[in-house]
Order: sequence, then structure tokens, then C-alpha cells
Amino acid sequence: LEDDLKRISKALSDICAILAADVQKDLHTSLDWCTNKTRNVEFTHFIDFAETNALAASINLARTSVRLAESHLPNFCDEANPVVRPLMNRLSDALFVISIEATKVL
Repeated sequence: LEDDLKRISKALSDICAILAADVQKDLHTSLDWCTNKTRNVEFTHFIDFAETNALAASINLARTSVRLAESHLPNFCDEANPVVRPLMNRLSDALFVISIEATKVL
């Protein structure tokens, strides 16, 4: 989980640099990682977030924050880097999967 969360943190830092300072970053590796992280996930039952632990709850809070930030991305972000918007979407998906993994670990 630690490596996954570090990758997500790095991707979010790269997005901040792009939007705040017009820094050029290649986000395709992060987008590919997120896509692969969520690709073959199968859910066998309804997920009850009331049954999660503190770590999973924290990750779900981060997921909600990323989803909210995605909905508030400025219009110029598509011009700054067209991968920002899809990456934000995939990051929240990856956080969802990681929160489920965290529930199983602890």
C-alpha cells in the first residue's frame, strides 16, 4: 500500500506543478499505472464503508478529495496538459481500489 500511495502522491504533486507553475511533466506513466491498478478488479459483494478500518476510511477521504478537485479543474488545464483530467479521474478510481485492499490487510 505504501508504494501505491507514494505513486499517487507523486502524480498529484506533478499535477499541482503543471497547474500552478506551468511546469511540463509527462503524466502518461501515472495514467497507465492507474489504469492497470483498476483494470481487472472484480467485486463479489456490495462494499459497506461502515465496515472499513481507519486506514481505509482515510484513503476513501482522499479519494473523495481527488474527485472533488477533479470537478473543479480549471478550463486551462486541458491546454496545459491534456492528461491531467483523465489522470485525476483514474487516481480517484485507484484510491477506491486501494481502500478496499487496505480493508483486507488490516
